[in-house]
Amino acid sequence: MLGPLAVALAAVGAVCLLATSVLVAEHGRVAQPHGALGLALLRPAAPVPARDAGRVLLFVGGLQRSGTTTLATTIDALDGASAQSFDWLKRSLSANASEDRFAAICRWRGVGRSYLRDVIRSGGLEGKFAQDVYPYVYALRDWGRGGNRGLRRLALDADSDLATAENAAKLWDEWKDFWNASAAVLVEKTPENVVRSTFLQALYPANARFVFVLRHPLAWALAVDKWLKNKWNAKHTRYLVDAEDRAMDRRLDMWRRVWTKAREDLASLDHAAVVHAEAAALDGASPALARVLGGAAPDLAPFRGLARSNLQYVACWLDGGVLDRRKTCVAGASAHREAAVPRAAADLAKWRSKHAPALASFGYATPDFRAALCGGPACAAPAPGVALTRADVGLDLAGIRDEALLRALRP
Repeated sequence: MLGPLAVALAAVGAVCLLATSVLVAEHGRVAQPHGALGLALLRPAAPVPARDAGRVLLFVGGLQRSGTTTLATTIDALDGASAQSFDWLKRSLSANASEDRFAAICRWRGVGRSYLRDVIRSGGLEGKFAQDVYPYVYALRDWGRGGNRGLRRLALDADSDLATAENAAKLWDEWKDFWNASAAVLVEKTPENVVRSTFLQALYPANARFVFVLRHPLAWALAVDKWLKNKWNAKHTRYLVDAEDRAMDRRLDMWRRVWTKAREDLASLDHAAVVHAEAAALDGASPALARVLGGAAPDLAPFRGLARSNLQYVACWLDGGVLDRRKTCVAGASAHREAAVPRAAADLAKWRSKHAPALASFGYATPDFRAALCGGPACAAPAPGVALTRADVGLDLAGIRDEALLRALRP
């Protein structure tokens, strides 16, 4: 018996079959080859005919530390969905063949096994690792190296020379063994999908769907700090870890540029949803996500702690400290704190004034966090039992005017 998600997508399958010729015709150079390969590429290694027509490639994207892993994991938990995993690879191939694939990935990426294992342990397998069709990128590292040149390196569009039927077939061949072969929805989570969506849609015009997750840029800029400074990235990310007062502005600039590109691309996507991580945390559901999944509604309870976590990051920053892995605020040395506290206050004031219009266009505001969080002897987030509102965490969707973004937020 088909699971609920597969049933929900049964009608979608018929639509995909009927719409394939129309969708393909709109993609110019790759139209004719995709006419022959579009749906065939999405057949599992062990075909399940009842589900073939409704197979969906669901691309999850968003900046690292925004909730992409959490989102992909919640979708993976649905009956009929499958995220990519080395566990599925081991079930699909022999031990020797799966070991050869792991070695090939290390070779493609130019990394050792320990690095790849660390990456998979922290964020799960990302499709960008398991392929050599399009250039491998890592948003934090590449932006941290190149500043404003980062977006040019990260982005791929529908008119890319790589958007060919041959590459669609090759990419599918490299990815397919990492999924449950009988799943109706195949989830590919790569953060940089957020600026590569039109390229991916050009490869799979009848099957691609997209879900992007964004997080308040102030909380994101603070949460990403430990990834910028870890043993793998520290020497590559100095642009974003500036010791003076420019680091926060540079991170905001990265967030804004990446999301501006993503918002522009939304207008060209046939099936896309945007999820604000704070809304997922407070509401536990996303009607827009359910729409893209054909009516299936993942339980977003795993996001529940994120809204308070955002405030913990902000409170600790305003108090001159840094959150450790246990979400405990570790105060800096006296000299450090004397510099950090006024710098944070100045940055917050700037975000509340200078950057307010840019943030509002994405559905965010910057409340007076100092007044809200720093009334006691030390700045602190509200206690776990205190209910939070959208205003508390700076979520204000009323400021959004872009029609494509509004459409991606609707049920």
